[in-house]
Amino acid sequence: MNSGDWLESLSSLEYVDNKWSIYMHKRTEQEYKGDNDSRIEMTNKELYKDLIAEFKILQDK
Repeated sequence: MNSGDWLESLSSLEYVDNKWSIYMHKRTEQEYKGDNDSRIEMTNKELYKDLIAEFKILQDK
């Protein structure tokens, strides 16, 4: 079983062999530096337009 807060803190609560443990992912310096490169800044209008386009794709399926 696995439960945790992977998206926010990169941690997970794991149950293996009748024991609970907390796994904490250690980020490397390269991972921290890569965060800024992967972010895209959008205006509210651009974000809304993008979301509507995604919803339309889902409706068409």
